[in-house]
Amino acid sequence: MFKFKYQSIEDIKKIFEEKAKKELSLTEKKIDQANDDKIKLLQEKDDVSSNIINGTYKSSVLRNYQLYKDYLSSMIVRKEEELQELENIKEEQRKLLLQNSKEHKIFTSLRETHLSEFNIEENRKELKQTDEYATIKFTRTT
Repeated sequence: MFKFKYQSIEDIKKIFEEKAKKELSLTEKKIDQANDDKIKLLQEKDDVSSNIINGTYKSSVLRNYQLYKDYLSSMIVRKEEELQELENIKEEQRKLLLQNSKEHKIFTSLRETHLSEFNIEENRKELKQTDEYATIKFTRTT
């Protein structure tokens, strides 16, 4: 029966790879959410701008609209900074996933190599045993 002596290490490498995949997926979801938030903020800013342009308001109301527009602009800048930070995190996680995948693949290849060697050795043993049986049977019949 084949037993891979590095099985526990291979299992750990696989766990690390799966964990990196999950973290990357979560980061991509955060990026999507931040993009959606940014789009909503941009739409809201455009709506406010069109209200300012199309409306006839008192100066105090216009001032409030302008303050709100400035606030939305600052929120958009923060979202862009958040997106950039998330993109940097995503790139680091992608590198980590690549590294973990390579390490897991190395152990998988090593496992396949050891299994192949094991099968070759088992075939040799089986052939040797078959030859011994044939020799014993031949010597009995003669």
